[in-house]
Amino acid sequence: MAVNDWYEVTTDMSVQGEHCYNVFNFRETVGAGGDVPAQDLADAFDAAITADWAALLSNLTTLNCYYARRISPAPGVAYTKIVNEQGAVAGDPLPTTSAALLSWYGLTAGPRTRGRSYMAGLPEAVQSGGLLEDAAQIALEAFADLLKTPVVGGGTWELGIWSRVNLAGIDAKVRVVRSNLATMRSRRQRPGAA
Repeated sequence: MAVNDWYEVTTDMSVQGEHCYNVFNFRETVGAGGDVPAQDLADAFDAAITADWAALLSNLTTLNCYYARRISPAPGVAYTKIVNEQGAVAGDPLPTTSAALLSWYGLTAGPRTRGRSYMAGLPEAVQSGGLLEDAAQIALEAFADLLKTPVVGGGTWELGIWSRVNLAGIDAKVRVVRSNLATMRSRRQRPGAA
């Protein structure tokens, strides 16, 4: 809607039937021309990211949809983009509690200027003993660079780091792809969870 508005794209994926989510934040750098800027962002994110992301994922993983909405300065009209894109790599995926870790940093140091993305759904073959194989490391670095590239379509959005404490964000300028898999115990499905 306006330059410097902040948006959130929540990605929904299924890894062998278990849902996993990632949240990416974007700052609008060129105003969207459509009536629903969140739709412009979701469509542009899909066009720029989905094919490359699916190429990294196990064929037992599906990118289901992207849910985009404006979060600042005030909530805006949300939009859900159905993707339904299956991963391209044959083989079992890693458990959802083990994921590749992408770390994002702004140009200034501080706890509110860094973020993380846990990339689930990768095939088991990309790691050995919990460490990414060299080819997988290189592919994930290229994917992280793609995420950092401005998303263009109806407007332009820059990947950022949003602080829910400060209700402010900064642009993600530096990316680091960790060579070891990250384990998030809180990602395990709990008994009775849908």
